[in-house]
Parts: sequence; C-alpha cells; structure tokens
Amino acid sequence: MPEIGEIRKGKEIGKGNGKFIWHAWELVHHKNHIRDDNKIENLELIQEMQHNQLTILGNKISKQSKQLEELRKGIKLLQWQNTELLKRLEVICLLLI
Repeated sequence: MPEIGEIRKGKEIGKGNGKFIWHAWELVHHKNHIRDDNKIENLELIQEMQHNQLTILGNKISKQSKQLEELRKGIKLLQWQNTELLKRLEVICLLLI
C-alpha cells in the first residue's frame, strides 16, 4: 500500500479495488484519523472542502468532549460535597435534639 504522500493523481488507492484519485481537489480521508493506517476500508476519497469541514467538526467534537469530561468531574465533586454536607447536617440535627 503506498503512503498517502506517494498517492498521486490517477494512481490506484489499494490493490485491485478500482479506486483512483482523478482530480487535484480529491483527497484521501482516513476514517479512523490514523494517518498511517492505509487499509482500504479506512480510506475514503472526498473533496478538499469536505475534508476541511470534517477536520473542523472533528476538532470541535474533541474539544467539547474534553469540556464535557471536565464538567462531569465537577458534577461528581459537587455531589460528593453535597453528600458530606448532608452527613454533617444530620450530625448537627442529632446533637440539637
């Protein structure tokens, strides 16, 4: 399998699969985003504009996934703090009775 840098206009992508790059605006997209995984089932021929959009969306999703994970950690901390405060409140209430 040729490296992506070796794939040129009119060259076949993979062996015997009949997929070719014909136009300068066509790009090979790695579906799993691993650039050196050149298995044919991981490659997709797309237009440059589509590839740019996929890249932008992928970056946004990655950033938002990290933000979501941070928010989940914050929620867990708040839940723990709430539980601890409720325990202390119960103790105080028992002492007041």
